[in-house]
Amino acid sequence: MPGISAGTSVNVTINGVKNPAITTTTGGFEIYHMNGNTALAINRAVTGVGISALPANITIKSVAVLDHSQNAATDYTFELYLPAGDYDTTDRILLELPKQYDTNL
Repeated sequence: MPGISAGTSVNVTINGVKNPAITTTTGGFEIYHMNGNTALAINRAVTGVGISALPANITIKSVAVLDHSQNAATDYTFELYLPAGDYDTTDRILLELPKQYDTNL
């Protein structure tokens, strides 16, 4: 397996993390670079992140399904109204489907 060169930026995404239900700053994080049980590098000073109150809701105008048949691999189209505000070109809209939907086709 090819390695990662020193100084290379690496993104790590952890999915499904549930934020606290209150406006707060989380505790700090620790990051370890491990090889088996050996720590090669450690950063114990990663500051916490701010958790803010939820913004206004996104309104769903419609949901359209291309094929309604059981077990069909199909497309869903969501038409949304976003709350007022400024949106950046790097903003994303994430949709979380119930677990019975297999999105790894």
